[in-house]
Amino acid sequence: MKSLCAVILGSMMVCAVGKAGEISSAELVEAFITYVGKAGNVKLDDGMKDKMRQELQMAKDDPLLVPYVFTGKKCDRKVIMESISAGIVKWSSSELDLSSTGKFASDPTKLAALSDAELVMALRLVDQIASKLP
Repeated sequence: MKSLCAVILGSMMVCAVGKAGEISSAELVEAFITYVGKAGNVKLDDGMKDKMRQELQMAKDDPLLVPYVFTGKKCDRKVIMESISAGIVKWSSSELDLSSTGKFASDPTKLAALSDAELVMALRLVDQIASKLP
């Protein structure tokens, strides 16, 4: 009986560790919806959220929605926030005005309050613009 418990617990540990290093596409879809709502300071109703989910699922090959894989049990929020900050500096120094998502991402206090998935989404949205700037 003891060995059966050890096998069950061992398999649960493998599952937990396997999922700990990734933020899935489904989580990123939800993070996109909540981040856009927070950045735009907009209360999204259920109908709008459902419509956004449907549109995002049709764009499943979008680089924003590729699962985010990291090493260890937690993503490194400090590194992500530093990358966002660098992207915002580059974006701000260009001729492009910051969008509402860019303005939101430029506030470290607001970034710190985001979930890991929302933080990854903020990084990807800022990187989409910053990577195209000279």
